Amino acid sequence: MDAPTLLARMEVDKQDTRPWVRARAHWVSSWLKSDMSLEVNTSGTTGTPKTLLFTKNQAYQSALATSRFLGLGSGTRAFIALSCDYVAGKMMWVRALTLGWSVTEVDPGAAPWTETPGSFDFVALVPLQLALCMSHLDRFKQVLVGGAPLGAPLIADLLNKRLSSEIWVSFGMAETLTHIALAALKEGAKELSYQPLSGVQLAQNKLGCLVVDYPMLEINQLETNDVVEFKEDGSFIWRGRVDHVINSAGIKIHPESVSQVIGPLIDGPFDLGGVEDQKWGVALSLATEKPQPPNLLNALAESGLLHPHEVPKYLWVTQLPKTPSGKVKSQQLWADIAQGNCGEPVEKKD
Repeated sequence: MDAPTLLARMEVDKQDTRPWVRARAHWVSSWLKSDMSLEVNTSGTTGTPKTLLFTKNQAYQSALATSRFLGLGSGTRAFIALSCDYVAGKMMWVRALTLGWSVTEVDPGAAPWTETPGSFDFVALVPLQLALCMSHLDRFKQVLVGGAPLGAPLIADLLNKRLSSEIWVSFGMAETLTHIALAALKEGAKELSYQPLSGVQLAQNKLGCLVVDYPMLEINQLETNDVVEFKEDGSFIWRGRVDHVINSAGIKIHPESVSQVIGPLIDGPFDLGGVEDQKWGVALSLATEKPQPPNLLNALAESGLLHPHEVPKYLWVTQLPKTPSGKVKSQQLWADIAQGNCGEPVEKKD
């Protein structure tokens, strides 16, 4: 479809009654303009949300990098189930328009794979969508998942299914537009090992945090808060965020690493953080939305899965504040707990 014909179709779709169709129409119309820019909003999980601007060429180069990594050339049968209200959905359309993909577009708010026949080469999903379409994943050759952490229970379910699909977990941030590295979900792998896209150059600062150079996107010496461990092949393992590190009785704890271990044992959404404590200085603590089995903290201590200092010392059951994409606003949550806005802990461990 040539540009004038596509633009005409988008003008019609802007009047559609379905919000996701209107969002796509506005985005594609913008993309076809030479002077467009792409706005990316940070999530606000660790601070005040802000808006970043990327050029059309930066989005184009990012699309090419993903295509080269995954081998997604012209004619790729793509299944688009992400809203253009978010950058992930916008970038799916950038790839499709740039690379000449064949697109099947569906309502991102539904479970469209149950009603849409056929098989596809590529789909990008958020973890909730991935969990809902588990029985249909074999219809997709490659699945890219991102937008929120992939919890340990979901990873275990995926591996137990022995799927024929290749599942890639993304690593990126608003400041890099989209992912800069991908990790293949493989049976037997104890940890996700992220491989950088072509052209991405990675290093560490003195705190062990990732430093990104990505000349194609004009990104130079971007210092992140992500603590990583490099492997000999140039890939890396994500350990957590340096600004989330909890120094408890002189021992540094990465809540993200603990979350991966205890995730299968927790019912519902949860978060880990630190609270001031007379004995520990700062005590690692757990907050959940759903009530948990009695004596959960002792059960975690006796499971042998954690070092003694990694066992949470307090448990709160409370509503977890979240961003529109479903990420827990950890900073807000633990500030509320510190101020007494979430009541008393329902369980304590000495």
